[in-house]
Amino acid sequence: MAGHRTAAEDKNAGTVKFFRETKIEMKKVIWPTRQQMLRYSVAVVISVILVSLLIMAVDFVFMGFSKLLINVVG
Repeated sequence: MAGHRTAAEDKNAGTVKFFRETKIEMKKVIWPTRQQMLRYSVAVVISVILVSLLIMAVDFVFMGFSKLLINVVG
């Protein structure tokens, strides 16, 4: 019975294999430079602000329409 492995050994071997393969894949990644990262971060922050302002404007318009509708109907 030397060829049989327990479930715990199989799980451990799978975990080790996962981390080994992850390490190999991480070496293939082309990481952005500090300047690129800063530029991307600024772009994300500006995008979030713009989308937030857009949502706020749409909310304001719908709030006005709903108040108008309530005043006309109610």
